Amino acid sequence: MAKVLSSDDAKLVLSASLARSYFSLDTVREDFFEVYLHLLYKGVAVPLPGTLLDFLGWLYPDLPANFPRASIESDLQYQDRLVGPLLHSMEFREIRELGATFHGSSFFSFFSRCAELFFERIAPEQIVDIPPGFLKEFSKETLDLELSAQKIQERKDLFELLNPEPWICGYQQARPVFSEEDFRELRMVRKIGSDSLREGLRKSWKSRSWLESRLLSKLKKEVREMPSLGVEDAELAGSYPMGGVCGIGTRGDLSTILPSELFYSTITDPVDLFQVKYLENDLLYYERDEQQKDEFERRIILVLLRNDLYPDPESVDGFSIHPFFLFGILSFWISHVPALLPSLHFIIEVRIEISSRREKEFLQVLKALLEASQSMGRVNVNELSQDPKPGKDFHNRIIIGQDREGESCLHWNRTHLRVSTRESQVELELGEIGLTNWVKQGFCLIGGKRI
Repeated sequence: MAKVLSSDDAKLVLSASLARSYFSLDTVREDFFEVYLHLLYKGVAVPLPGTLLDFLGWLYPDLPANFPRASIESDLQYQDRLVGPLLHSMEFREIRELGATFHGSSFFSFFSRCAELFFERIAPEQIVDIPPGFLKEFSKETLDLELSAQKIQERKDLFELLNPEPWICGYQQARPVFSEEDFRELRMVRKIGSDSLREGLRKSWKSRSWLESRLLSKLKKEVREMPSLGVEDAELAGSYPMGGVCGIGTRGDLSTILPSELFYSTITDPVDLFQVKYLENDLLYYERDEQQKDEFERRIILVLLRNDLYPDPESVDGFSIHPFFLFGILSFWISHVPALLPSLHFIIEVRIEISSRREKEFLQVLKALLEASQSMGRVNVNELSQDPKPGKDFHNRIIIGQDREGESCLHWNRTHLRVSTRESQVELELGEIGLTNWVKQGFCLIGGKRI
């Protein structure tokens, strides 16, 4: 419920609210009111501007203090129950550190989203109704804050509106206010600006978390027992080191030992010559070219082709038209395949088919979701320029969303999930068990493990 004021009363309350803020509006006036208007137009339950300005001052470096400040009776409660606990909380320290990475207009985008999340969650049942149109005119006026602070004391009904007690109680009940999901989203403010894309990003993270809770521990146990690709297939996929011998030395393991050295293990003698040479580091091994070893990597191309149905275990019939659950699966693969198979250096290229403006926005979500892997140079995400046809990258390419004869594919229809390779096809019933197995099969294809 919102308390509606007349224009004169609203102007007095807004001015008096700014007069009691701990920070001065002068250096950030235009940006501050732009954020305030944005939140009002969105229908966010925001406090009076003085409280919002305090929130900005706690985040914004070197915002000047408001002097002389108009104090009110509730200041002590405000400090003890909201300001102090909030500023000393771990969540706000992390928010402040995150805010320090933004500058200029991007900082105020960060502040806007941060304030929206915070005040929506601690909002009391009744707030002061501030029409956006009125605030727009108010922001242009010359304000005499000191006079307003004096005048409002003569109006007990209006003076009570400056009491932040309802917001204090809201904070006490909601703390901690920010979730880990909020922090991830706030880091992406530069890349993801609209509410719909933010929701897409959240759905993608939720999808990945869903998989991690059901599959990750099982994969960690099973991955060592999964048979690897044969030498021929591994060479084609780019994961088997070709050559690389640069000499002979006395350091290595059984995979690089000279065949002639194994002769010592066949000699019948009271003294085991092989063991003696091993203990004295006297066995001979092939030495690998370190430069070639550093370049040893597995390159994978994931091609996402258009499919109007996307697996989603939360929907009634098992499918959703939105690709965000699939994006979560991609993120799961890209994050955990290198972690669970550390002997290979993975370079993964994601190519996504785009046929509409909306799908271009989906591409923004996918890039934001994979930003960490992209920044490390492990992943590239690009729009698919043409229909993929067999070529030199045929053997290290995986098609996702459609079935292509003779290629490795992860695809689906309304009732089943399928995994296809050149040698075989696996069909899984749609459902939680089928979906987790399908993701596991995709992990095997990407990681070079036998299905």
